[in-house]
Amino acid sequence: MAEKLRQQHSVCNAIQVFIQTSPFREQDKQYSNSITVPLPHACSDTRLLIRAALFGLKRLPARLRLQKS
Repeated sequence: MAEKLRQQHSVCNAIQVFIQTSPFREQDKQYSNSITVPLPHACSDTRLLIRAALFGLKRLPARLRLQKS
């Protein structure tokens, strides 16, 4: 996940998580939402970025059939 950041000698200070239903399932209610999770300090550590992404995902209401990406 953060391999490209490390290759560029870069860091990030936030991660954005977004969800959406499949636009091809017209019979389903359409929904999309996102959240930006600020990090406590800028980093390029995959483990911390995944932890932040999962934290954000838990904050989004996901009771619908979502599209994978």
